[in-house]
Amino acid sequence: MDGGYYAIKGFEFQIDKTILEILNTNNENKKISIEQIQDINSSDYVMQIKYKETQDYTPNKIREPIVQLIDEFKKNDQINYNLFCFFKDKSEQKKKITLVELEEILQVTLKSNSSKKLKALKLKIDSYNLADKKNFIKKFNLIFAPNFQIQFEEVISKIRNLGFCKSDDEAIFYYSSITDYFRKLVVNKTDPTNRSCTQKDIINYIKDGRNLVFTSSFIDYKGEVEYLKFLKTNFIKPVKNQENFIFIGNVVQSSELTIGQLIVNLIDKYYDKATYDIKPLTFIVNDKEIFEVKKEMSRSNLFFNDGYESILFNSELFFQKPIINRKTSGGKATESLAKSSFKLRIISKNTFDKNYNNEINPRRVYYFMEDLNNKLEEKSFIKIDQIDTKQVQKLFNT
Repeated sequence: MDGGYYAIKGFEFQIDKTILEILNTNNENKKISIEQIQDINSSDYVMQIKYKETQDYTPNKIREPIVQLIDEFKKNDQINYNLFCFFKDKSEQKKKITLVELEEILQVTLKSNSSKKLKALKLKIDSYNLADKKNFIKKFNLIFAPNFQIQFEEVISKIRNLGFCKSDDEAIFYYSSITDYFRKLVVNKTDPTNRSCTQKDIINYIKDGRNLVFTSSFIDYKGEVEYLKFLKTNFIKPVKNQENFIFIGNVVQSSELTIGQLIVNLIDKYYDKATYDIKPLTFIVNDKEIFEVKKEMSRSNLFFNDGYESILFNSELFFQKPIINRKTSGGKATESLAKSSFKLRIISKNTFDKNYNNEINPRRVYYFMEDLNNKLEEKSFIKIDQIDTKQVQKLFNT
């Protein structure tokens, strides 16, 4: 496995620990922060988290996080400092370390070819006096963590025990929503002081029900068949007389159904027995697929509005309403749609990111294998990972 895999898994491990810290607190209004002072912090503790899935423990492997914690301790000596770490040869335990053990962890031996970084680290460590070290170990806990799967199952169990959660399937679904909430908190909040939430915030978020998140965690835990079954049961189709945005990211294209063909089929189904007040769907497609998708629209004689994206994008034209005609009966207009000047808007993600400015207020946003868009973070959404074109079509057709 490459470094990227372990970095992602390490962040997921951190998210799971954050969820446990929030759900385990007895004070629903206690603020827990992520990626602020350190990995996790609150009013009474700071925590560093390290996940070393393939490594055995040696004292020098926790030197840098402990140095960071000592630096924080020197700013505030009234709270506790924890290092929560997993090494494959260490069983779960929480321990206090001795001064001798701390000295061993902090020991740096310089060589002629030592890096500038290591030399700077030694200078910093040498600046710690004996009192600093003695006082620090009184406030410090070294916690050897459970492995990834055990901690994940503990998180699911905690969520399962919430009063409104009725099954393991629901627990995994809520877990997906919570992890997505934290990812948005870290990515979208550029000011670290805003990366905080409470147990009450989390409970309200998942009980609110406006947003549905389906991630690979469900597949890992329950398998693909159960995942697809759960998707079909909980998927909410677009309301036809309201605006809806659909992001198509790196969705797996089956040999029988390209993204372009998928969109053509969705539009055919969407306009079946349409009434005059139907709103065209707006598709935002990943940049590498957009040209082929539009070619498929043309081959299918499907009228679309792309705001002349390939020439010079015109936002006003793109977001204009279609001209519609009603069917008539006995010389009178009916509720049914006869004709529309275009049946969908379609645009590349790059053009959307550069130009969207709340011209249309979508009722719901759908993300298929695509990250949430920070311009739409306040909108209700459904986010689905691990899905192919045929599965997307089945969701809309059920």
